[in-house]
Amino acid sequence: MQNELGFPFGYWEAKAKVDLEDEMRKKFNKEYPKSNILFEDGIQAVLYQDGQRVSAIDIADENALNDLLQQFIVVRFSS
Repeated sequence: MQNELGFPFGYWEAKAKVDLEDEMRKKFNKEYPKSNILFEDGIQAVLYQDGQRVSAIDIADENALNDLLQQFIVVRFSS
């Protein structure tokens, strides 16, 4: 996803003391974009890209968190 200047970006939804799956469902029912969005609640993180759930990790797993954040911020160019 790119803004009007052509810069790639994503959305980050930080939630606390909620059912993260329920919160994601509510957001998507309100037509939140699934192009590049990261949800986290301080315990787990879930990444959606290109309309698909691509990763769900335990934030305490530093390697998994690093990989997820890299995937979230990597610029992907479409041809």
